[in-house]
Amino acid sequence: MLSRYFKFKVKTKYFVENLKKVLEELKDKKILVCAEKNGLKELDKRFKLLSALNIQAIIYQKPTKETSYNGIKIINYNQISDLNYDAILVTNEDSVSIYNKLFYDYRIEDKPIKTLFFETIKDGKQNLEYLLNNNMEKYFEKLKKKLKNKRVVIYGSGVFFELIHYYFDMSGINILGVADKKYKNVNEDKEIFGYKTMKPEQMLDINPDYVVVATKRYVSVAEFLYFGFFEDTKVKIIPIVKKNIFKLLYELSES
Repeated sequence: MLSRYFKFKVKTKYFVENLKKVLEELKDKKILVCAEKNGLKELDKRFKLLSALNIQAIIYQKPTKETSYNGIKIINYNQISDLNYDAILVTNEDSVSIYNKLFYDYRIEDKPIKTLFFETIKDGKQNLEYLLNNNMEKYFEKLKKKLKNKRVVIYGSGVFFELIHYYFDMSGINILGVADKKYKNVNEDKEIFGYKTMKPEQMLDINPDYVVVATKRYVSVAEFLYFGFFEDTKVKIIPIVKKNIFKLLYELSES
């Protein structure tokens, strides 16, 4: 069964763009594919993965009695050394463990190992799953409608903001800048993903309609922003992740 993370990620622009780069790099090479069975079927259905590459064999994550899939032979890890190949493509969503298995357990050090579900953001998979488990897909579309034609500042330039930049469509939101405590001692103008960065106190100078809190903890940050800057203003402070009342109460008990 495909995970929610897998289903979401394969339809994102960021994933598709990186997949195209990997396929271009491997197009004239003999390839071994490491895969999870259902995941490979979905990738082939969406992107014609099997016909796009010169695949010598497939290695499934779990043992199987099958000897071939779509005319391509299925082998186990111990048979890798018997084959003539140029590179290995890891299509498993848990690409780190498969990569480590190939590199450290089977000593594959002289052939390139490419992965599709790599994460450039620290704890990216864990935090993206957190967003998805909080119904981020549906909520973000509602949030965009709410913010239409409004002046918006994002507060927090960490992992959540990075993930949302890469995996959700932020076009149509009038983002005036990204504020964070870590910019407090930065004097020169800087940008993050094309947005101006600012010190927390600079938010008052641009008079936003909304400050969107892009952090895992909302309650304590919203309290800091309200009493520190916006108590006597009409600025609305809202979360980028919508949580139910029980999770918010848990946050309060932990703060």
